[in-house]
Amino acid sequence: MDRRYFLATSVFGFAALTTPIIFSCNGDIGYDKSIAKEMELSLICETGTMINIGNKYRLRIANENSERKLVKLLIKDINSNKDAILSAIKEDITKDFESGKTIIIDGWILSVTEARQCALLSYLQTKK
Repeated sequence: MDRRYFLATSVFGFAALTTPIIFSCNGDIGYDKSIAKEMELSLICETGTMINIGNKYRLRIANENSERKLVKLLIKDINSNKDAILSAIKEDITKDFESGKTIIIDGWILSVTEARQCALLSYLQTKK
């Protein structure tokens, strides 16, 4: 085998193996986007306030500033319908408050899960 053939084969082989991985990481995530909008916080907050909270959370917690990361943290490994996911999120919010897993943003004391929902909502607004 000559050197040119070996290099060409290596490059094409590497490209063939990595291209699907690259596109799967950057593609649109399949989930019900309403999980970012349907939250109990919306009963006392306007959408603009929740988006503002979400923007500030994304700036403060930089390692969670992506749609993929936020969705993963919110729905975990739940492969179920929207109602089951929303129920699990509601449960997580309760657990957050019980365990003191809260964050203060603009005077609002939020569970981390609520803040993540706001962050996801704000992220979705930037995609429009």
